[in-house]
Amino acid sequence: MVGPRPEHGPVQTSSGDEGLIEWLQARAGLSAEQIAQLRGQCAQTGLPLREQALGLGLIDSATLAWLERLPAGWSGAVPPPALGRYLLERELGRGGMGVVYQAFDPQLGRRVAIKQLLPRDEGPVAARARERFAREARACATLSHRNLVPVYEVGELGGEPFLVMELVAGETLEQALARDPSIRQVVSWVQQVAEAVGVAHAAGIVHRDLKPGNVLIEREGGAARLTDFGLARDLSLDVQLTHAEALVGTPAFMSPEQAAREQATPASDVFSLGAVLYHALSGRLPFGGNEEGLAEVLVAIASLEPPPLRQVAARVPVDLQTVVQRCLEKEPA
Repeated sequence: MVGPRPEHGPVQTSSGDEGLIEWLQARAGLSAEQIAQLRGQCAQTGLPLREQALGLGLIDSATLAWLERLPAGWSGAVPPPALGRYLLERELGRGGMGVVYQAFDPQLGRRVAIKQLLPRDEGPVAARARERFAREARACATLSHRNLVPVYEVGELGGEPFLVMELVAGETLEQALARDPSIRQVVSWVQQVAEAVGVAHAAGIVHRDLKPGNVLIEREGGAARLTDFGLARDLSLDVQLTHAEALVGTPAFMSPEQAAREQATPASDVFSLGAVLYHALSGRLPFGGNEEGLAEVLVAIASLEPPPLRQVAARVPVDLQTVVQRCLEKEPA
């Protein structure tokens, strides 16, 4: 075994061992002299430092796996905070009601995305938010489709729920659109999202917040993946309202019934999908949203027709304009 611990001091490291040595000093309490002794044992046994530390019980395999996957800039001396068994590595995004982290699962040795409901004041609104989050997340955990981001686990810590999902390497559809992809590519992406939405509808789930920011485009292969089902009811609000009948969704892409604070249906998602396709093909929002105020956007969604797609994007084929127009009908047949 490693001997008594003298005062800490600097340690000479070789590439690949730095994170492990930092951890052994900061978390296992080893001194520079004890690290040197450990290295001497490695020289005698011919074992790598990691295997020697494992064999002596100085570190467990799960922690070692986490150390080997540390992102650049993280130190083994200062482990990230944990959410249950998950080690949080960095924040990916934050809104008024929720936060998304990249995390490492040491039990399964993989990185995941975790969405957590932010703490809220106690009361009926907060209770409904937690109840809806948990109910929707569990329902979505049963969905399976190549264009859906799967849910691995639904948990709770400190009274607040969290959702563990696949970490998709890539970018959002909004980011991908900035590179001016072809019409064929845009249509392919939206078709893939429509297939995923259809699977959800067949399971009795309405997304209620379809928008380019909730579609991920994989870096490898370029597939479109729909996400944020578990958060759609309360966490994806771009406009934060306080009364019980809150506006649910993103105004620029929401349906007339959502704008009127009525119950969303599968037709609501179809309308939103049409708004996404309109925006993706033209670069414009069909009912405004960037410059206009909320009230103006809601009135436009409820009572106005957007400019014909070919009027703002002449390259779009007529039949594709017809598809978008049918999706954006106020009273679908």
